[in-house]
Amino acid sequence: MSSAITRKNRDQPIWYPPVGVVTYFANDSGYVLPEDPLVDLHPLRRGTLAVLENWTLDAAQKYEAAFRAVNNNQPAN
Repeated sequence: MSSAITRKNRDQPIWYPPVGVVTYFANDSGYVLPEDPLVDLHPLRRGTLAVLENWTLDAAQKYEAAFRAVNNNQPAN
């Protein structure tokens, strides 16, 4: 699945962390996580674990689009 997402976004900036079916976001990463029915957000001590409800390419791409939208389509510095 990650190679399909990589091919789709080949000409776009690289995002760290890349959004996938299970993604960890550190509190100091500079990203805002969208609350979305596609994902369960699990607060951890120093970050958040985002786990997709449906582990499909379509769901990953939709959550990636939501993630980019709330982050103004810009990678964190």
